Amino acid sequence: MLPLIQTLERRTLLAAVSVQIDFTPSSTPAPSGYIADNGLAYGNRNGYTYGWNVSHSTDAFDRSPGSKYPVHSTAIYMKSSSGTRYTWDMAVANGTYNVTVDAGDPSANVSLLIKAENTTVVSGTTTSSARYISTTKTVSVTDGKLTLSSASTTSRDPIMSVKIVTAGNTPSSSGGDGSSTPSTGQVTGQKLQAHGGDIVYFNGLYYWYGENKDAKTYLQSTIHEPRVDVIGISVYTSTDLHTWTYEGLALKGISTGDLAPGNVLERPKVLYNASTKQYVMWMHIDNATYSMARVGVAVSSSPTGQFTYRGSFRPLGLASRDETVFEDTDGSAYLVFATDDNNSLRIARMTSDYLYLTGQNVKPFTSSSKREAPQLFKANGYYYLVTSGATWFTPNAAQYAVSSSVLGSYAIMGNPTSSSNTYGYQGAYAFRSEASGNWYLLADKWNTSSLGASTYGFMQITFSGRNLKISAPMSWGLSVK
Repeated sequence: MLPLIQTLERRTLLAAVSVQIDFTPSSTPAPSGYIADNGLAYGNRNGYTYGWNVSHSTDAFDRSPGSKYPVHSTAIYMKSSSGTRYTWDMAVANGTYNVTVDAGDPSANVSLLIKAENTTVVSGTTTSSARYISTTKTVSVTDGKLTLSSASTTSRDPIMSVKIVTAGNTPSSSGGDGSSTPSTGQVTGQKLQAHGGDIVYFNGLYYWYGENKDAKTYLQSTIHEPRVDVIGISVYTSTDLHTWTYEGLALKGISTGDLAPGNVLERPKVLYNASTKQYVMWMHIDNATYSMARVGVAVSSSPTGQFTYRGSFRPLGLASRDETVFEDTDGSAYLVFATDDNNSLRIARMTSDYLYLTGQNVKPFTSSSKREAPQLFKANGYYYLVTSGATWFTPNAAQYAVSSSVLGSYAIMGNPTSSSNTYGYQGAYAFRSEASGNWYLLADKWNTSSLGASTYGFMQITFSGRNLKISAPMSWGLSVK
Protein backbone atom coordinates (compact mmCIF):
# COMPACT_ATOMS: atom_id res chain seq x y z
CA MET A 1 0.00 0.00 0.00
CA LEU A 2 1.32 3.45 -0.94
CA PRO A 3 1.99 5.97 1.82
CA LEU A 4 -0.77 8.57 2.18
CA ILE A 5 1.18 11.45 0.62
CA GLN A 6 2.00 9.35 -2.47
CA THR A 7 -1.66 8.32 -2.77
CA LEU A 8 -2.72 11.95 -2.62
CA GLU A 9 -0.08 12.91 -5.17
CA ARG A 10 -1.36 10.25 -7.55
CA ARG A 11 -4.92 11.59 -7.12
CA THR A 12 -3.69 15.13 -7.90
CA LEU A 13 -1.91 13.97 -11.05
CA LEU A 14 -5.05 12.49 -12.60
CA ALA A 15 -6.80 15.80 -13.32
CA ALA A 16 -5.89 18.79 -15.44
CA VAL A 17 -4.49 21.62 -13.33
CA SER A 18 -5.78 25.17 -12.98
CA VAL A 19 -4.62 26.63 -9.69
CA GLN A 20 -3.48 29.97 -8.26
CA ILE A 21 -1.10 30.12 -5.29
CA ASP A 22 -0.73 33.23 -3.12
CA PHE A 23 2.59 33.43 -1.26
CA THR A 24 1.69 35.02 2.04
CA PRO A 25 2.43 34.89 5.78
CA SER A 26 0.03 32.79 7.83
CA SER A 27 -1.38 35.99 9.35
CA THR A 28 -2.74 37.12 5.96
CA PRO A 29 -5.36 34.85 4.35
CA ALA A 30 -5.18 34.22 0.62
CA PRO A 31 -7.84 36.13 -1.33
CA SER A 32 -10.79 34.43 -2.99
CA GLY A 33 -9.72 32.18 -5.84
CA TYR A 34 -6.22 31.58 -4.43
CA ILE A 35 -4.65 28.86 -2.29
CA ALA A 36 -2.24 30.03 0.41
CA ASP A 37 1.42 29.11 0.60
CA ASN A 38 2.88 30.19 3.93
CA GLY A 39 6.45 29.02 3.33
CA LEU A 40 5.94 25.48 4.62
CA ALA A 41 7.86 22.42 3.47
CA TYR A 42 6.56 20.30 0.60
CA GLY A 43 3.47 18.30 1.58
CA ASN A 44 -0.24 17.79 1.03
CA ARG A 45 -2.58 20.67 1.87
CA ASN A 46 -5.67 22.29 0.39
CA GLY A 47 -6.22 19.35 -1.96
CA TYR A 48 -2.79 19.67 -3.62
CA THR A 49 0.76 18.56 -2.88
CA TYR A 50 3.12 21.53 -2.90
CA GLY A 51 5.63 23.53 -0.89
CA TRP A 52 9.30 24.35 -0.37
CA ASN A 53 12.39 22.18 -0.14
CA VAL A 54 12.67 23.41 3.47
CA SER A 55 10.22 25.29 5.66
CA HIS A 56 11.04 28.99 5.80
CA SER A 57 7.84 30.75 6.84
CA THR A 58 9.88 33.54 8.46
CA ASP A 59 10.76 34.73 4.93
CA ALA A 60 7.12 35.58 4.20
CA PHE A 61 6.01 39.21 4.53
CA ASP A 62 3.01 41.50 4.17
CA ARG A 63 3.85 45.12 3.38
CA SER A 64 0.25 46.33 3.81
CA PRO A 65 -1.58 44.30 6.48
CA GLY A 66 -5.33 44.55 5.98
CA SER A 67 -4.93 45.66 2.37
CA LYS A 68 -7.86 45.12 0.00
CA TYR A 69 -5.28 43.96 -2.56
CA PRO A 70 -3.31 41.26 -0.71
CA VAL A 71 -1.94 39.41 -3.75
CA HIS A 72 0.43 42.29 -4.50
CA SER A 73 1.18 43.26 -0.90
CA THR A 74 2.45 39.83 0.26
CA ALA A 75 5.38 37.69 -0.90
CA ILE A 76 7.90 35.09 0.20
CA TYR A 77 11.62 35.45 -0.40
CA MET A 78 13.09 32.66 -2.53
CA LYS A 79 16.52 33.27 -1.00
CA SER A 80 17.51 33.68 2.64
CA SER A 81 19.29 36.75 4.00
CA SER A 82 22.48 34.65 4.07
CA GLY A 83 22.12 33.66 0.41
CA THR A 84 20.61 30.17 0.71
CA ARG A 85 18.33 29.52 -2.27
CA TYR A 86 14.97 27.79 -1.85
CA THR A 87 13.00 25.85 -4.44
CA TRP A 88 9.23 25.41 -4.60
CA ASP A 89 7.45 22.38 -6.09
CA MET A 90 3.91 21.32 -6.94
CA ALA A 91 3.02 17.73 -7.84
CA VAL A 92 1.56 17.63 -11.36
CA ALA A 93 1.32 15.09 -14.14
CA ASN A 94 4.11 15.12 -16.69
CA GLY A 95 3.15 17.46 -19.50
CA THR A 96 3.09 21.09 -20.60
CA TYR A 97 1.90 23.98 -18.43
CA ASN A 98 1.34 27.71 -18.72
CA VAL A 99 2.98 29.28 -15.66
CA THR A 100 2.32 32.89 -14.62
CA VAL A 101 4.54 34.34 -11.90
CA ASP A 102 4.01 37.70 -10.18
CA ALA A 103 7.06 38.86 -8.24
CA GLY A 104 8.28 42.02 -6.54
CA ASP A 105 8.21 44.06 -3.35
CA PRO A 106 5.61 46.85 -2.87
CA SER A 107 8.07 48.91 -0.83
CA ALA A 108 11.31 48.57 -2.83
CA ASN A 109 12.84 48.23 -6.27
CA VAL A 110 14.26 44.75 -6.79
CA SER A 111 16.03 42.86 -9.56
CA LEU A 112 14.27 39.59 -10.28
CA LEU A 113 15.25 36.32 -11.95
CA ILE A 114 12.85 33.45 -11.30
CA LYS A 115 12.70 30.21 -13.26
CA ALA A 116 10.12 27.45 -13.73
CA GLU A 117 11.60 24.11 -14.81
CA ASN A 118 14.87 25.98 -15.58
CA THR A 119 13.01 28.27 -17.99
CA THR A 120 13.29 31.96 -17.10
CA VAL A 121 9.82 33.30 -16.32
CA VAL A 122 10.44 36.60 -14.52
CA SER A 123 13.47 38.70 -15.41
CA GLY A 124 13.88 42.41 -14.83
CA THR A 125 13.97 45.19 -12.27
CA THR A 126 10.89 46.76 -10.70
CA THR A 127 10.46 50.52 -10.40
CA SER A 128 8.57 52.94 -8.18
CA SER A 129 5.75 53.02 -10.75
CA ALA A 130 5.75 49.25 -11.34
CA ARG A 131 6.51 47.39 -8.11
CA TYR A 132 5.95 43.90 -9.52
CA ILE A 133 6.54 42.00 -12.74
CA SER A 134 4.01 39.48 -14.09
CA THR A 135 5.06 37.08 -16.87
CA THR A 136 3.64 33.89 -18.36
CA LYS A 137 5.77 31.14 -19.90
CA THR A 138 5.02 27.62 -21.15
CA VAL A 139 7.15 24.89 -19.57
CA SER A 140 7.38 21.10 -19.69
CA VAL A 141 7.39 18.79 -16.65
CA THR A 142 9.04 15.37 -16.90
CA ASP A 143 9.54 14.34 -13.23
CA GLY A 144 6.03 14.76 -11.76
CA LYS A 145 6.83 18.09 -10.11
CA LEU A 146 6.71 21.64 -11.41
CA THR A 147 9.65 23.48 -9.85
CA LEU A 148 10.20 27.20 -9.27
CA SER A 149 13.68 28.43 -8.41
CA SER A 150 15.54 31.65 -7.68
CA ALA A 151 18.42 32.71 -9.91
CA SER A 152 18.99 36.39 -9.06
CA THR A 153 22.47 37.32 -7.90
CA THR A 154 21.46 40.71 -6.49
CA SER A 155 18.10 40.22 -4.75
CA ARG A 156 16.20 37.67 -2.71
CA ASP A 157 13.56 37.17 -5.45
CA PRO A 158 10.32 37.87 -3.56
CA ILE A 159 7.55 35.85 -5.23
CA MET A 160 3.95 37.06 -4.84
CA SER A 161 1.88 34.46 -6.69
CA VAL A 162 1.96 31.72 -9.28
CA LYS A 163 -0.79 30.46 -11.57
CA ILE A 164 -0.39 27.00 -13.11
CA VAL A 165 -2.70 25.86 -15.90
CA THR A 166 -2.42 22.73 -18.02
CA ALA A 167 -1.61 23.95 -21.54
CA GLY A 168 -4.66 23.79 -23.77
CA ASN A 169 -6.97 23.43 -20.75
CA THR A 170 -9.07 26.54 -21.44
CA PRO A 171 -12.65 25.70 -20.37
CA SER A 172 -15.08 25.74 -23.26
CA SER A 173 -18.49 24.46 -24.26
CA SER A 174 -20.43 24.31 -27.49
CA GLY A 175 -23.84 25.52 -28.56
CA GLY A 176 -25.65 28.84 -28.62
CA ASP A 177 -23.95 31.39 -30.82
CA GLY A 178 -20.48 29.86 -30.41
CA SER A 179 -18.06 28.66 -33.05
CA SER A 180 -14.90 26.60 -32.95
CA THR A 181 -12.40 29.41 -32.40
CA PRO A 182 -11.29 30.18 -28.80
CA SER A 183 -12.64 33.43 -27.36
CA THR A 184 -9.30 35.13 -26.87
CA GLY A 185 -10.18 38.32 -28.72
CA GLN A 186 -6.96 37.84 -30.67
CA VAL A 187 -7.27 38.82 -34.33
CA THR A 188 -4.78 38.87 -37.16
CA GLY A 189 -2.46 41.84 -36.74
CA GLN A 190 -4.66 43.54 -34.18
CA LYS A 191 -6.04 43.14 -30.67
CA LEU A 192 -9.71 43.90 -30.14
CA GLN A 193 -9.66 46.80 -27.65
CA ALA A 194 -13.02 46.90 -25.84
CA HIS A 195 -12.34 46.08 -22.21
CA GLY A 196 -14.83 46.46 -19.36
CA GLY A 197 -17.56 47.35 -21.82
CA ASP A 198 -20.97 46.28 -23.06
CA ILE A 199 -22.62 44.76 -26.13
CA VAL A 200 -25.93 46.40 -27.10
CA TYR A 201 -28.29 46.07 -30.06
CA PHE A 202 -29.47 49.13 -32.02
CA ASN A 203 -31.31 49.09 -35.37
CA GLY A 204 -30.17 45.68 -36.56
CA LEU A 205 -26.54 45.90 -35.40
CA TYR A 206 -24.66 44.88 -32.29
CA TYR A 207 -22.39 47.58 -30.86
CA TRP A 208 -19.48 46.63 -28.60
CA TYR A 209 -18.17 49.55 -26.55
CA GLY A 210 -15.14 49.22 -24.30
CA GLU A 211 -11.93 50.70 -22.94
CA ASN A 212 -9.06 51.05 -25.38
CA LYS A 213 -6.03 49.99 -23.32
CA ASP A 214 -3.51 49.73 -26.14
CA ALA A 215 -0.77 51.60 -24.24
CA LYS A 216 1.95 50.99 -21.67
CA THR A 217 0.71 49.51 -18.39
CA TYR A 218 1.87 51.28 -15.23
CA LEU A 219 1.68 49.97 -11.67
CA GLN A 220 0.21 52.78 -9.58
CA SER A 221 2.67 53.32 -6.71
CA THR A 222 0.08 54.04 -3.98
CA ILE A 223 -2.48 51.29 -4.51
CA HIS A 224 -0.21 48.87 -6.41
CA GLU A 225 -2.74 48.25 -9.18
CA PRO A 226 -2.18 48.58 -12.95
CA ARG A 227 -3.46 51.35 -15.21
CA VAL A 228 -2.88 52.81 -18.67
CA ASP A 229 -3.12 56.41 -19.82
CA VAL A 230 -6.56 57.39 -21.12
CA ILE A 231 -6.96 56.73 -24.85
CA GLY A 232 -10.71 56.61 -25.24
CA ILE A 233 -13.67 54.31 -25.75
CA SER A 234 -13.61 52.00 -28.77
CA VAL A 235 -16.73 50.93 -30.65
CA TYR A 236 -17.13 47.91 -32.92
CA THR A 237 -20.19 46.75 -34.88
CA SER A 238 -21.36 43.28 -35.88
CA THR A 239 -24.34 41.46 -37.35
CA ASP A 240 -23.50 38.07 -35.84
CA LEU A 241 -21.46 38.68 -32.64
CA HIS A 242 -18.37 37.11 -34.24
CA THR A 243 -17.10 39.33 -37.04
CA TRP A 244 -16.61 42.90 -35.84
CA THR A 245 -15.89 46.12 -37.69
CA TYR A 246 -13.82 48.73 -35.89
CA GLU A 247 -15.67 52.05 -36.08
CA GLY A 248 -13.03 54.07 -34.22
CA LEU A 249 -13.04 55.84 -30.88
CA ALA A 250 -16.60 56.75 -29.92
CA LEU A 251 -15.19 58.97 -27.16
CA LYS A 252 -11.62 60.28 -27.33
CA GLY A 253 -9.29 61.23 -24.52
CA ILE A 254 -8.19 64.85 -24.42
CA SER A 255 -5.20 66.69 -22.99
CA THR A 256 -6.90 68.20 -19.92
CA GLY A 257 -9.77 67.53 -17.53
CA ASP A 258 -11.47 64.24 -16.74
CA LEU A 259 -10.32 62.60 -19.98
CA ALA A 260 -6.67 63.62 -19.65
CA PRO A 261 -4.05 60.86 -20.08
CA GLY A 262 -3.14 60.66 -16.38
CA ASN A 263 -6.69 59.84 -15.26
CA VAL A 264 -8.78 56.67 -15.38
CA LEU A 265 -11.61 55.95 -17.84
CA GLU A 266 -13.36 52.63 -17.21
CA ARG A 267 -16.48 50.51 -17.76
CA PRO A 268 -18.36 52.48 -20.45
CA LYS A 269 -22.03 51.58 -20.91
CA VAL A 270 -24.36 52.98 -23.57
CA LEU A 271 -28.15 53.41 -23.69
CA TYR A 272 -30.42 54.79 -26.39
CA ASN A 273 -33.05 57.29 -25.26
CA ALA A 274 -36.03 56.99 -27.61
CA SER A 275 -37.55 60.30 -26.47
CA THR A 276 -34.48 62.48 -27.04
CA LYS A 277 -33.07 60.27 -29.82
CA GLN A 278 -29.69 60.47 -28.09
CA TYR A 279 -27.18 57.74 -27.31
CA VAL A 280 -26.04 58.22 -23.72
CA MET A 281 -22.75 56.82 -22.39
CA TRP A 282 -22.07 56.44 -18.66
CA MET A 283 -18.59 55.60 -17.40
CA HIS A 284 -16.33 55.50 -14.34
CA ILE A 285 -14.09 58.57 -14.12
CA ASP A 286 -11.20 58.65 -11.67
CA ASN A 287 -7.70 59.90 -11.02
CA ALA A 288 -4.67 57.63 -10.86
CA THR A 289 -5.12 56.94 -7.13
CA TYR A 290 -8.85 56.17 -7.49
CA SER A 291 -9.76 58.89 -5.00
CA MET A 292 -11.86 60.97 -7.43
CA ALA A 293 -14.56 58.26 -7.73
CA ARG A 294 -17.11 59.81 -10.10
CA VAL A 295 -19.37 58.91 -12.99
CA GLY A 296 -19.06 60.65 -16.35
CA VAL A 297 -21.76 61.17 -18.98
CA ALA A 298 -21.42 61.68 -22.74
CA VAL A 299 -24.01 61.94 -25.53
CA SER A 300 -24.17 61.46 -29.29
CA SER A 301 -26.78 61.46 -32.04
CA SER A 302 -24.98 58.48 -33.60
CA PRO A 303 -24.14 55.15 -31.89
CA THR A 304 -20.58 55.31 -33.24
CA GLY A 305 -20.01 58.88 -32.03
CA GLN A 306 -18.36 61.18 -31.69
CA PHE A 307 -19.78 61.36 -28.16
CA THR A 308 -19.70 64.78 -26.53
CA TYR A 309 -18.48 64.62 -22.94
CA ARG A 310 -20.80 66.49 -20.54
CA GLY A 311 -18.76 66.14 -17.32
CA SER A 312 -18.68 64.03 -14.18
CA PHE A 313 -20.26 63.97 -10.73
CA ARG A 314 -20.62 61.80 -7.66
CA PRO A 315 -24.01 60.08 -7.93
CA LEU A 316 -26.28 60.90 -4.97
CA GLY A 317 -23.22 62.68 -3.58
CA LEU A 318 -21.50 59.31 -3.07
CA ALA A 319 -18.15 57.98 -4.28
CA SER A 320 -18.63 55.75 -7.33
CA ARG A 321 -16.25 53.28 -8.92
CA ASP A 322 -17.35 50.21 -10.90
CA GLU A 323 -20.74 50.87 -12.48
CA THR A 324 -23.22 49.67 -15.07
CA VAL A 325 -26.53 50.84 -16.53
CA PHE A 326 -29.83 49.08 -17.09
CA GLU A 327 -32.91 49.98 -19.15
CA ASP A 328 -36.15 48.38 -18.02
CA THR A 329 -38.95 47.27 -20.33
CA ASP A 330 -40.99 50.38 -19.42
CA GLY A 331 -38.23 52.71 -20.67
CA SER A 332 -36.96 53.70 -17.23
CA ALA A 333 -33.19 53.52 -16.79
CA TYR A 334 -30.93 52.94 -13.81
CA LEU A 335 -27.32 53.39 -12.72
CA VAL A 336 -25.78 50.66 -10.59
CA PHE A 337 -22.57 51.61 -8.82
CA ALA A 338 -20.16 50.42 -6.14
CA THR A 339 -19.72 52.92 -3.34
CA ASP A 340 -18.57 53.24 0.28
CA ASP A 341 -15.12 51.89 -0.67
CA ASN A 342 -16.87 48.98 -2.42
CA ASN A 343 -18.67 48.02 0.80
CA SER A 344 -22.08 48.53 -0.78
CA LEU A 345 -23.90 48.92 -4.07
CA ARG A 346 -26.62 51.39 -5.07
CA ILE A 347 -29.24 51.17 -7.80
CA ALA A 348 -30.39 54.68 -8.72
CA ARG A 349 -33.10 55.72 -11.17
CA MET A 350 -32.13 58.08 -13.99
CA THR A 351 -34.11 61.06 -15.17
CA SER A 352 -36.21 60.55 -18.30
CA ASP A 353 -33.40 61.89 -20.53
CA TYR A 354 -30.89 59.42 -18.97
CA LEU A 355 -28.50 62.28 -18.15
CA TYR A 356 -29.00 62.65 -14.39
CA LEU A 357 -30.45 60.80 -11.39
CA THR A 358 -33.85 61.41 -9.82
CA GLY A 359 -32.69 60.62 -6.29
CA GLN A 360 -34.81 57.47 -6.11
CA ASN A 361 -32.46 54.64 -5.17
CA VAL A 362 -32.00 51.48 -3.16
CA LYS A 363 -29.22 49.52 -1.50
CA PRO A 364 -29.91 46.05 -2.92
CA PHE A 365 -28.12 44.33 -0.04
CA THR A 366 -29.06 45.09 3.56
CA SER A 367 -25.67 44.11 4.97
CA SER A 368 -22.15 45.16 4.03
CA SER A 369 -21.05 43.27 0.93
CA LYS A 370 -17.76 44.10 -0.78
CA ARG A 371 -18.75 43.71 -4.42
CA GLU A 372 -17.78 45.34 -7.70
CA ALA A 373 -18.21 44.91 -11.49
CA PRO A 374 -22.04 44.87 -11.31
CA GLN A 375 -24.25 43.58 -14.12
CA LEU A 376 -28.01 44.15 -13.82
CA PHE A 377 -30.47 42.60 -16.27
CA LYS A 378 -34.03 41.35 -16.46
CA ALA A 379 -35.07 37.90 -17.65
CA ASN A 380 -38.23 35.84 -17.20
CA GLY A 381 -39.79 38.54 -15.05
CA TYR A 382 -36.94 38.70 -12.52
CA TYR A 383 -34.14 41.22 -12.00
CA TYR A 384 -30.70 39.65 -11.67
CA LEU A 385 -27.66 41.38 -10.19
CA VAL A 386 -24.35 39.60 -10.89
CA THR A 387 -21.19 40.92 -9.23
CA SER A 388 -17.59 40.00 -8.48
CA GLY A 389 -15.72 40.32 -5.21
CA ALA A 390 -13.76 43.52 -4.63
CA THR A 391 -10.27 42.34 -5.58
CA TRP A 392 -9.73 44.67 -8.54
CA PHE A 393 -8.04 42.84 -11.43
CA THR A 394 -7.66 39.56 -9.54
CA PRO A 395 -10.38 37.02 -10.45
CA ASN A 396 -12.62 35.75 -7.68
CA ALA A 397 -15.94 34.03 -7.10
CA ALA A 398 -18.95 35.63 -8.75
CA GLN A 399 -22.20 36.14 -6.85
CA TYR A 400 -25.74 36.73 -8.01
CA ALA A 401 -28.87 38.10 -6.40
CA VAL A 402 -32.48 38.21 -7.58
CA SER A 403 -35.47 40.48 -7.02
CA SER A 404 -39.00 40.83 -8.34
CA SER A 405 -38.58 44.64 -8.38
CA VAL A 406 -35.69 46.67 -9.79
CA LEU A 407 -35.65 48.92 -6.70
CA GLY A 408 -36.61 46.15 -4.31
CA SER A 409 -34.68 43.95 -1.91
CA TYR A 410 -32.36 41.44 -3.58
CA ALA A 411 -31.96 37.89 -2.28
CA ILE A 412 -28.36 36.71 -2.47
CA MET A 413 -28.37 33.32 -4.20
CA GLY A 414 -24.67 32.45 -4.24
CA ASN A 415 -22.05 31.68 -6.88
CA PRO A 416 -23.71 31.09 -10.28
CA THR A 417 -20.61 29.38 -11.71
CA SER A 418 -18.85 26.10 -10.95
CA SER A 419 -15.58 27.99 -10.42
CA SER A 420 -14.06 29.65 -7.36
CA ASN A 421 -12.59 32.41 -9.55
CA THR A 422 -15.20 32.76 -12.35
CA TYR A 423 -12.96 30.68 -14.63
CA GLY A 424 -10.26 33.37 -14.34
CA TYR A 425 -12.52 36.17 -15.65
CA GLN A 426 -14.45 39.17 -14.33
CA GLY A 427 -17.92 39.98 -15.62
CA ALA A 428 -18.51 43.14 -17.65
CA TYR A 429 -22.05 42.98 -19.07
CA ALA A 430 -24.95 40.57 -19.57
CA PHE A 431 -26.64 40.69 -22.98
CA ARG A 432 -29.18 38.74 -25.04
CA SER A 433 -28.61 37.39 -28.55
CA GLU A 434 -31.31 38.67 -30.89
CA ALA A 435 -30.85 35.61 -33.11
CA SER A 436 -31.07 32.78 -30.57
CA GLY A 437 -32.64 34.47 -27.56
CA ASN A 438 -29.81 33.12 -25.40
CA TRP A 439 -28.25 35.21 -22.64
CA TYR A 440 -24.49 35.63 -22.30
CA LEU A 441 -22.07 37.22 -19.89
CA LEU A 442 -19.33 39.24 -21.56
CA ALA A 443 -16.26 38.99 -19.33
CA ASP A 444 -12.66 40.18 -19.19
CA LYS A 445 -9.60 38.06 -18.49
CA TRP A 446 -7.25 40.71 -17.16
CA ASN A 447 -3.55 40.67 -17.94
CA THR A 448 -2.14 42.91 -15.21
CA SER A 449 1.30 43.18 -16.77
CA SER A 450 -0.20 44.43 -20.05
CA LEU A 451 -3.83 45.50 -19.74
CA GLY A 452 -4.10 45.96 -23.50
CA ALA A 453 -3.37 42.26 -23.95
CA SER A 454 -6.32 41.27 -21.74
CA THR A 455 -8.76 38.94 -23.47
CA TYR A 456 -12.49 38.20 -23.41
CA GLY A 457 -14.85 35.38 -22.55
CA PHE A 458 -18.46 34.69 -23.49
CA MET A 459 -20.33 32.60 -20.90
CA GLN A 460 -23.85 31.34 -21.47
CA ILE A 461 -26.45 32.18 -18.82
CA THR A 462 -29.30 29.70 -18.28
CA PHE A 463 -32.31 29.97 -16.00
CA SER A 464 -34.43 27.66 -13.87
CA GLY A 465 -37.19 29.52 -12.08
CA ARG A 466 -35.47 32.31 -10.14
CA ASN A 467 -32.12 30.53 -10.31
CA LEU A 468 -29.45 31.11 -12.92
CA LYS A 469 -26.26 29.36 -13.95
CA ILE A 470 -23.25 30.82 -15.75
CA SER A 471 -21.31 28.21 -17.71
CA ALA A 472 -17.60 28.14 -18.50
CA PRO A 473 -16.40 30.36 -21.38
CA MET A 474 -17.60 29.07 -24.73
CA SER A 475 -15.63 28.62 -27.90
CA TRP A 476 -16.46 31.85 -29.68
CA GLY A 477 -14.80 33.04 -32.85
CA LEU A 478 -13.77 36.69 -32.92
CA SER A 479 -12.36 38.61 -35.86
CA VAL A 480 -12.05 42.27 -36.75
CA LYS A 481 -12.13 43.88 -40.16
